[in-house]
Amino acid sequence: MAEENLKNITSELLSIVKAFPDLYFKIDRDTNILDFRTYNKDDLYVSPDKIIGNKIIDMLPTEVALLYKSAIDYVLNTKKLNP
Repeated sequence: MAEENLKNITSELLSIVKAFPDLYFKIDRDTNILDFRTYNKDDLYVSPDKIIGNKIIDMLPTEVALLYKSAIDYVLNTKKLNP
């Protein structure tokens, strides 16, 4: 039963992610990019083969990277998405 519930939740989450029209990155706690999705390759500043394995904070302008890092640290430390 637990396996069936996990399959249902996974399917639901994948459907939600596929519905996002924007660029989506899957990262680990160290900000390494594990995967990404985009419906418009023109949204990318670099070729797709240069994205996976890099840190998202290293691929952004410093000011933006600091905002991302702060938000990621908040989520990891509080287990909450919003302050």
